[in-house]
Order: sequence, then C-alpha cells, then structure tokens
Amino acid sequence: MGGLATVPKKIKNTGIKRMLERALWDQGIRIKLKEGTKRHEFKAAHGFRKFYKSRAEQVMRPINVEITMGHNIGLSDCYYRPTEKEVSNDYLKAVDLLTINSDGVTLKNEIYKLREDNQNNEYIIKGKLQEKEDQIKGLEDNVKLLKEGMNKIFMLIQENPALANVKPDILKNL
Repeated sequence: MGGLATVPKKIKNTGIKRMLERALWDQGIRIKLKEGTKRHEFKAAHGFRKFYKSRAEQVMRPINVEITMGHNIGLSDCYYRPTEKEVSNDYLKAVDLLTINSDGVTLKNEIYKLREDNQNNEYIIKGKLQEKEDQIKGLEDNVKLLKEGMNKIFMLIQENPALANVKPDILKNL
C-alpha cells in the first residue's frame, strides 16, 4: 500500500506556501536574488491571487470576484446575496482568461483569426469575380457590336455587289 494516504492530515497554509515556493524553484521561475536585492519579482502564493483577481475582473462582476476570493464584501454582504449558480456562471466567463496552459485559448484565437481571414478572402474573391464578370459583359457587348457591324457590311455588299471590291478604309465611313 505504498503511496496511499490512509490517515491524511490537513495541510496548513505554510505547507501550501512551501510547496508553491519549491515548485517555483524546481521550474526555474525563482532564481537566486542579485546582490543588494531583497525581494523576488512576485510573491509565491499571493501571485496566484493577484493573477486571479486581475484576470477575473475583466469579465466577472467585481463583487463576485471578491466573493470567490473569500473576501468580506462589507455592507453589501447584507444586501447582495447571489445564488451559487449566479456566481458559478459568472466564474465560467473567466475560465479562458484564468487558464495558464493557454493551448485552448490560443486555438480559439486562431479559429477566430482564420474565420476573419476567410471572410476577408471571400470578400476579395467576390470583388474579383464581379470584376471579371463585368469584363466578360463588356467583351460580350463588344462582340455583339462587331457582329452587328459585320451584318450591316454583309447586307450592304448583298445590296451592292460592287462594294465587295472596295478597300476597308472606305467602309469605315459607312
């Protein structure tokens, strides 16, 4: 039964803090302080709370952020009593912002960007297609005019066979 906690003990705050600090050192996030420096860039445990509050307030109601952090909300505590479902739904809005492994967020952003690019490409393609259709219509109109002109020339030649021997420069004026 190795590794199985048969008599678990509740871990104290200091134990959690120590685990976080050890993890930061093991991952190389914490490095030895330079000479004359007394503090690291961020506190080990408090950094998570700060990250949570900063990100969650971007999409959650600030009072719900305070509730989820376990803070006393003062006088509002007497009047504002959200249901667990309301706070939970508000929290779910912040999950993507709170996710540290951002593969899911990155994929969502890529999908959004690809959709936007696709819409832009469709717009460009439709514009180019319309240009080509307009060019084809213009060419068709030119061919129609040329046919009508040729038909007039043939009709004139049929009415006047002598015109068959006339040079093309003279026919321009007809």
